[in-house]
Amino acid sequence: MAKLGDMSKGSLAIKHCDCLCEASLWTTWKYRGHLWADCNSSLLTLNREKFANVVLENVAICTLAVRYARQCVWHLNNSENPVSDLYSCELPDDGSCSSARKMTNDHLMFLSHYKVEAGTEATLIMEGMERLIREDPFNAASSFHLPVFVDSEGLEDLNTLRDHVKRSHYLVILLTPSLFSRPWCVIELVIALRSGVHILPVEIQRPGLQFQYPDDAFYDLLGRGEGLSDVDKQLLFAEDIALTDFVEAVRHVFMKIARPFSPHKSASVRMAELTDILRHCPVLSPEDRQKGGHGSHIGSPTLSPYPRASGTQAHRSSSQSSTGSQRLPCSNWSAESFVSPVVSETETLASLALDYC
Repeated sequence: MAKLGDMSKGSLAIKHCDCLCEASLWTTWKYRGHLWADCNSSLLTLNREKFANVVLENVAICTLAVRYARQCVWHLNNSENPVSDLYSCELPDDGSCSSARKMTNDHLMFLSHYKVEAGTEATLIMEGMERLIREDPFNAASSFHLPVFVDSEGLEDLNTLRDHVKRSHYLVILLTPSLFSRPWCVIELVIALRSGVHILPVEIQRPGLQFQYPDDAFYDLLGRGEGLSDVDKQLLFAEDIALTDFVEAVRHVFMKIARPFSPHKSASVRMAELTDILRHCPVLSPEDRQKGGHGSHIGSPTLSPYPRASGTQAHRSSSQSSTGSQRLPCSNWSAESFVSPVVSETETLASLALDYC
């Protein structure tokens, strides 16, 4: 017989086949008590690095493990009662882990575009991206109710546009010649930067449509409001956006490398381009989402849109409950893991790739 707890505050008896600290397989975990034996006992241990390597060898098992991990972390973060090292998540009767896919109102990306020039392309990107995301059980964005948001498709009230931008992990800007003459595109960009939303430019490449990258003369005209009507300027003013904010926001965009999208090319080429864009838009943790913006000030970018290195993980101290403001990261595997699954001596499953449930 073994017991778990604080000797001064009582303890819990550990029964045969009980599992301790299972959560450490799925997220960053700190022990929440002390374990001691009342009699001769046997304790079996599981090496989480070796466990990860075994799981990654089989696609079906890995898929189930990913879904189970998301379910566990969701319950840990939403439990009304304090959790202990004895916590274990129960599978549904059918073993499907369907409840792990808790739908979120976040968007992986918001497609900002000028409808006259890129309306069709925005729809193509949305449909292609959603297909890639839904067909990949290892993409954390598959749990998003609407992973790709296009205002012409999902926006019923223009006043809610700001909320949709703020709920997005990335503002994907479709670069076309007249994009920056559209006030709502400008508003979306500035709101994104002020709200911690990462920016990824995508150049629409098709015959008869060529985007000219800005030079100093362009920024000078932009700073004087050339190309904007008085009504457009009043709209920006109503959103507390000065022309200097506009210029700095546009400069921010072009500190990132634009990815191409060629709607006139073959389906295989378009899918390759969409896959490349999606690769540059991994689901971000709350911490990394905040690093994408600059509060009320629009300044130079501090973080690239590329996937972050592992190791920046949320930690739960022994004094924190599962209902605290700090949320646990959920482990996730990518399809690339099956090509060359590598887990170092110091890595955990959570450091293979992170998303937040």
